[in-house]
Amino acid sequence: MGQPHVRAKQRRTEVDVIEGGTRLGRFAQVAQAVNNDYGVSRGKPRSKTFGRWALLVDDKIFALSSVSGHFIVRLPKERVQALVAASAGRRAARNGLETDEWLAVQGQSAEDWIALAREALRFVRTLD
Repeated sequence: MGQPHVRAKQRRTEVDVIEGGTRLGRFAQVAQAVNNDYGVSRGKPRSKTFGRWALLVDDKIFALSSVSGHFIVRLPKERVQALVAASAGRRAARNGLETDEWLAVQGQSAEDWIALAREALRFVRTLD
C-alpha cells in the first residue's frame, strides 16, 4: 500500500484577506496604515480575548474587529454621541451593556476605518 494522501492546509495570508475586500481585509488595511506609528502593536495571535484583530498602543486597545463584522474604536464620549446621532455607528456593547467610549461601525470603507483608527489612537494616547 502506498502512503495516504496528505492534503496541505492552505492558509490565508493578510494579502489574500486584503484583496478579498472582507471585513478582515479592511482591518488588515487599517493595521497596515497605523503600523508605523510609535507604540502601536497588534494583539497576540493566540490570545483568548481579542487575538490578532485588536490594535493597541501602550498596551491599551484603541481599535478592533469584532466577530460580528463591526469595526470598534475607542473615542471620547462626546465624539461617540455625535457619531451615533449622525447615524455613523452605534455604541459598542460589552456583556450586553452599551459603552460610552466605544463606537461600532459596519460596512464603511477602509479609508473611513483608517480615519477612525487614527482618531482613536490619538485619544487613547491621552489616557493614563
